[in-house]
Amino acid sequence: MKKSLLTGIMLCLAMMPATAQRKSQQVEPVLPTPTAKQVEWQKMETYAFIHFGLNTFNDKEWGYGNSDVKTFNPKKLDCEQWAKTLAAAGMKGVIITAKHHDGFCLWPTHTTDYCIRNTPYKNGEGDIVGELSKACKKYGLKFGVYLSPWDRNQTSYGSEYYVGYYQRQLKELLSNYGDVFEVWFDGANGGDGWYGGAQEKRTIDRRNYYQFPKLYQIVDSLQPQATIFGDGGPGCRWVGNESGFAGETCWSMIPSNTVYPGYPNYKQLQYGWEDGDQWTPAECDVSIRPGWFYHESEDSKVKTVDELCDLYYRSVGHNATFLLNFPVDKDGLIHPIDSANAVNFHKKIQQELAVNVLKGITPKVDNSQGKHTGKYITDNQYDTYWASNKRKGASIEFRLPKAKEISRLMLQEYIPLGQRVKAFSVYYLQGKNWVKLQQKEETTTIGYKRILRFDKIKTNGLRIVFDDARGCPCINNVAAFEAQKEVNNEKIIFLDDFNTTASIPNPKVWKLCDFNKVAWAQHFEYVKGYENVRVEDGYLKLKASKTDGHYKNGGIHTIQGFDKNTRVEVRAKLTKRARGLFPAIWQMPINGKPWPKSGEVDIMEWVQNTPMEFYQTVHTYYINGETGSAGVTNPNRDPNFDVTQFHVYAAERKEDAVIFYVDGKETFRYNNQNLAKEKMQFPFCDLKFDIILNCSLGGTLNGQPTWPGEIHDEDLPAEMWVDWVKVIKCK
Repeated sequence: MKKSLLTGIMLCLAMMPATAQRKSQQVEPVLPTPTAKQVEWQKMETYAFIHFGLNTFNDKEWGYGNSDVKTFNPKKLDCEQWAKTLAAAGMKGVIITAKHHDGFCLWPTHTTDYCIRNTPYKNGEGDIVGELSKACKKYGLKFGVYLSPWDRNQTSYGSEYYVGYYQRQLKELLSNYGDVFEVWFDGANGGDGWYGGAQEKRTIDRRNYYQFPKLYQIVDSLQPQATIFGDGGPGCRWVGNESGFAGETCWSMIPSNTVYPGYPNYKQLQYGWEDGDQWTPAECDVSIRPGWFYHESEDSKVKTVDELCDLYYRSVGHNATFLLNFPVDKDGLIHPIDSANAVNFHKKIQQELAVNVLKGITPKVDNSQGKHTGKYITDNQYDTYWASNKRKGASIEFRLPKAKEISRLMLQEYIPLGQRVKAFSVYYLQGKNWVKLQQKEETTTIGYKRILRFDKIKTNGLRIVFDDARGCPCINNVAAFEAQKEVNNEKIIFLDDFNTTASIPNPKVWKLCDFNKVAWAQHFEYVKGYENVRVEDGYLKLKASKTDGHYKNGGIHTIQGFDKNTRVEVRAKLTKRARGLFPAIWQMPINGKPWPKSGEVDIMEWVQNTPMEFYQTVHTYYINGETGSAGVTNPNRDPNFDVTQFHVYAAERKEDAVIFYVDGKETFRYNNQNLAKEKMQFPFCDLKFDIILNCSLGGTLNGQPTWPGEIHDEDLPAEMWVDWVKVIKCK
C-alpha cells in the first residue's frame, strides 16, 4: 500500500514538467478568431456571382418590379456551360441571384406567382436554381444563393407579413437544393417600387425590419456550414465598394453590433478595424462588365485579363476573397468574351505564381515558441506554423543556392489563432548588403494571405522583419515566385466558340452568304436556308455537297465589321481533301469600293488542283488592276502540313502591314509602302472588314473552268469545321 502510494506520487512529479512544457508550447490565440467554416470559406479565394433574371431581358439593372414575366425566355440556357466556364476560370463556387430587387424568382416558389413557373421557359417547368445546383455538383463547384431582402414587386413589402414571406422563401432555397456554402443578404433596401401597383416609395428600418437574427437562425439550422454575407457579416462582410478591391491594410475584424445595411462609414469596410471584436473578413464583389446584368452595349467593355489580375492581387492578395460576377446573356449563356477573359486571367495568375523559389528551403528564424519552428514555414501544410516569442522585431531569413529573379512574395498568417501582424518589412541580399525592397503599397497587415508585387529583383537572399504585431507572429507560409516572361494579355473584342445547344450560328452575329455569279459564291444559288451550315458538338460545320442535282456551298459572314489594328484568329480544319473544293477564311471591307480597290485579305484558301496545302493572300487595285486576280500570296508548300488537322489561321491588319500567321508563327507580311492614296497600294485601314467563312465548290463558271478545278462528285460531301473565331485588339 505504501509502495503504491509512493509510486503514484513519483509518477505525478515526473509528469509535472512534461505538462508544464506542453502548456508552454501552446500558442495563445489573439482574439477574435475565425470559426472553422470561416477558414474553409477563405481558402476558396475566388468564386463567381451569376446575375440573371427579368432584368436581363428588359435591359435593366434594378427592375422596378413590374416587368412582364413572359419576357423571360432564354432559348439556349445551359447551366453546365456556366459551371464548365467557371471551373476553367479557377472559380471554386458560384452564387446565383435567386431573387433580385425586382422580386422575380428563378425557382418555382410557392410564395408568389412572380416566378419562373409562369414564364415561357420550359413551358413553366424550369427551375434554374435547381439546374445550376446540379451543374455545380457535376463540375465540382460549391453552390450559394443570393436572396434580396428588398422586393419591389410585393404588395406587402414594409409590413410584418412580408418578413414572414421572406423567411419562407429563404427556407425553400435552403431546403431543396443541397449544400449551400454562402447565403448573400444584399444591403440595398427600401425605396421606390411597383409594390403590387402602389408605385410608391417605402422606407424601412434597415437595422431591425428584417429580423436578421431570426434569418441567421434559419441559415444555421438548415445549412450550418454556410457562411452568411451581409454588410456587417456575420460570416463575411461587404468590402465597402463594388470595384473588387480591399485596402492594403485589411483587418478581418469589425466591431460587433455596429455595421448594418446603409452604414454611413462604409468606406472603413475596405480596411476593417484593428480593435474589432467580431471576426468578419472582407469579400470583394465586382462584375466582369460595368453592369451586374447583361447589356449587349457592354460587349466591348468586358474587363481585360490584366484588369482581372490586378483585382485578384488587390482582393485575395489583400486578405479578402474575390467574388467575380458573370452577367448571363439573353440566350442563357456566359458570353464568349467574358469566358475567354476569365479563363485567361486564371491562366495568367497560375503562371505568375508557378515557380516558388523558396520551396523546400528551411529558413533561419531569430526565435521560436516551443515546437513551432521555422521548418513549418515551407512544409506546405496549412495547420503547421512558425510562432515567434516576441511581438516586435521577429525575423525570417532565406538563403537561396543561387540568385533568382523574383517579382512576387506571398505571406500567410495562421489565422485560426487570430490576425496579428500590424507592420512588416522585406529586405533582399544585394551583394553582401541587405537592401530594403521598394514597395508600391504599404506593408502593414497580412492575415490569411498577402501577396506583394514589385519590379523584378535578382537575389539569393530574402529577409522578412515583423516590425509590429498584436501578438507574437504566427506564420504558416512564405513563398517567393520567379519572375515570368510576360503572358499574352490580349484584349479580345469578339469571340464565338460555337459552344451552344443551338443548331445554327447566332443570327445576331452571323449572316448566311448570298448567291453571286463569282467562283466562290455561285453554288449558293440552290441552298435552302441553313441546310449546309450547322452547329454541332461545339463546332461550326460548313458543308459542300451535291443534292437534288445541284452543287451547294456552306458559308456565313459576320454582320459587324472590325477596325484596323485587329487580329483575326480562326481555328479550323477540313474533313477531307475533296477535288474541286474551295474552302476559305477571309475578310472583305464593308461598303467598300468596287473590287479590289478597298482590298481583300485571304487568311486561308485551299484548292486541290495545286501542290500547295493552302494560300494566304492580299488583293489591292495596286496589285490586281481592274480585273486581275493574282494578288500577293504566300503558298504553303510544307509537305508535312495537314489541312485535315486543326490549325489556327490568323491575320493582322495594322497600319504598317498586313501580317499572316499559322499556329502562332508569322508566315507572310505585306507592307504599307506609304504611296499616294490614289495608287490604292494599302487600303486595309480605310474601312471595317467583316469575316467570311465558306466551304465552296469550284467547277465551271460561264462555261470556263474556275481556279479550284473540276468537281468530283464521289468526293462529296466535304466539310470545313471551325472550332472558334476570335478578334483581338492589337497593341
